[in-house]
Amino acid sequence: MDILVVLENNNGAIHRMSLEAIVAAQKLADEQNLSNAILAIGADSNALANAAANYNTGEILTAEHDLLSIYNSDGYAAAVKQVIDQEKPSYVFFGHTYMVRDYVPKISAQLQRPFLCDVISLKTNDGLTFAKQAFNAKLATDLGVASEGTILVSFQSAALNF
Repeated sequence: MDILVVLENNNGAIHRMSLEAIVAAQKLADEQNLSNAILAIGADSNALANAAANYNTGEILTAEHDLLSIYNSDGYAAAVKQVIDQEKPSYVFFGHTYMVRDYVPKISAQLQRPFLCDVISLKTNDGLTFAKQAFNAKLATDLGVASEGTILVSFQSAALNF
């Protein structure tokens, strides 16, 4: 798989912010001919996986364990890192939520890979670039990654149309 989307659970349903990540993965996969997959994690991961089947994705993975039934940053970071280590995706996409801001930096530090957070768009014209707001949203800047390995990216609310 090239792109992994990690879903967030919102009372048994896919969190609306995860839809941003799904749309970003679909856009990148279509434009670059890449494969994408979805990871449903935690309590009700099977219900999330069933809901995710409605989206254009290649593979749906689940991570369910008693220790993941209630959110804790260490458990979620360990579970997602384990999937990344096993599947080796080029990109891991998340919706930008408080939960993601809590546990994804741990994964980034453990993998020693960048976490591009709060991204507002992606462009594939001359290589892949991600846009992010800076200086209190008065400036948008394009970010590219010049190294090989997994890139972690979270997408801001309303970053993409779905």
